[in-house]
Amino acid sequence: MLKNSPRNLLHIFLFLFLSNGISAQASQSRFFRQVASDETQENRQHENEAWNNYVKSFQLSDYQNGCEPRKFLPTPGIKTVSKILLVHGFTACTQQYYEWAELLNQRGVAVYLFVMPGHGKKFLSDGKDNFSDFPSHNNFKDYSQLAELINKVAISDDLPSSIGGLSVGGAVALHAAAIASTPYEKVILFSPFFKMPTYLQRHLFGPLVGNIPGLRNKVIGWGAGCLYERSKGRAGICTFSVSDVYTTQLYGQYVISLTEKLSPTTMVQIVGINKDPGSDDTSTRKVARLLNYKNNPRVSVCFYPRGVNHSLLSRFDTPDENKFWLPALLTNATNFIDRGEKIPSQPSSIDDDFEACPTP
Repeated sequence: MLKNSPRNLLHIFLFLFLSNGISAQASQSRFFRQVASDETQENRQHENEAWNNYVKSFQLSDYQNGCEPRKFLPTPGIKTVSKILLVHGFTACTQQYYEWAELLNQRGVAVYLFVMPGHGKKFLSDGKDNFSDFPSHNNFKDYSQLAELINKVAISDDLPSSIGGLSVGGAVALHAAAIASTPYEKVILFSPFFKMPTYLQRHLFGPLVGNIPGLRNKVIGWGAGCLYERSKGRAGICTFSVSDVYTTQLYGQYVISLTEKLSPTTMVQIVGINKDPGSDDTSTRKVARLLNYKNNPRVSVCFYPRGVNHSLLSRFDTPDENKFWLPALLTNATNFIDRGEKIPSQPSSIDDDFEACPTP
């Protein structure tokens, strides 16, 4: 592909971070419902001041539908017993978790969905994506600040807390858990991003390119596939800069250095993908080893086979794809957060050290 054209060079990265979600078959009205204003008295007793302040910091009219910070509460008659704080992936939006939030609510788990820094803005006046506030130019402090803010929300009410994230959102979730003053009960990471998936990509988006102004400001993107997904209901953006990508890699490597700070009382579930086109699966394995997964009964890890979509939980990207793994994953992930049940796994035919995630 590199021999053809600069455009083809960019296509290498088409699926690096793609993290969106929900199928054409799913009823969008169900997932886009607003949280009822007449919350039950039981839910109101868990009012979270830090969350309320976080939402107030947003000019919500500036954000796409499906990209706002969202809170999903169990319906009347279902007691709220815990909460989970979730972070979406790079260029995607909170809509990634709407389907899973419904299942969690049925188990009495309140769901808080955070917006990644600079993500989810409405289009510019010329119709182009607005990614001007993405963390970039070698500075990932906005991702770190989000991790710190999430921890404030975690301790701002009397509910036990879990945390999770997908792709770059997985790095944010692990970061928050590692620096939390009050340990989380559970951490779940879906295809977490810590580094580019190939040697070539890591170097093309490394210090050389990342520090050359003319290159780091170059606008790249997911291409026609993303535009098709947008026509099917995907929220988020389809273009971004080289610098934005380089910064996620710097951040991911920083988070790996924090891994061993995670509380030993926290249960951890990692769900990876072999040869993930959107993340370096060897870095995911490194994090598992730093958590001493083989000798720590509180840590569970499994990998889906190559070809499973990087976004894992969501249906908005590649909406015509048969996401055969998704129903079981949603159920198993819900059982982990609700009951502390590890996601079932089985011996892998390609990896002696790590188990395979269940597939139909």
